[in-house]
Amino acid sequence: DGKPFIILNEAKAQNANLLLRGEVTPESKVQICIDEKSYAAKIEEQMWSIEIPAARLSEVLIVATKGMTTTKIAASEGYSHQK
Repeated sequence: DGKPFIILNEAKAQNANLLLRGEVTPESKVQICIDEKSYAAKIEEQMWSIEIPAARLSEVLIVATKGMTTTKIAASEGYSHQK
C-alpha cells in the first residue's frame, strides 16, 4: 500500500522510563506520541529505539513517516499492516 510498516519488538521498564525498540521501513522517521508530547526515535537502518518517560503502552502512539505517507499504530497493537 506504500505506507511505512512499524513493528514494536520490545517494550520494557528501565530506570523509571520506558524503553521501546522495533523495526520500520528503511528511510522512515519514527515519532512516539503520548498525549500532547512527541519524541523522535533514534533510527539505525530499519531499526528504531527510544527511551521515554514511563507510560502505559495503551497511551503510546507510534507514528512512522516516509516521504508524504504516514502509518500510526497504538503501541499495544505491536505491528502495522496486519492481515
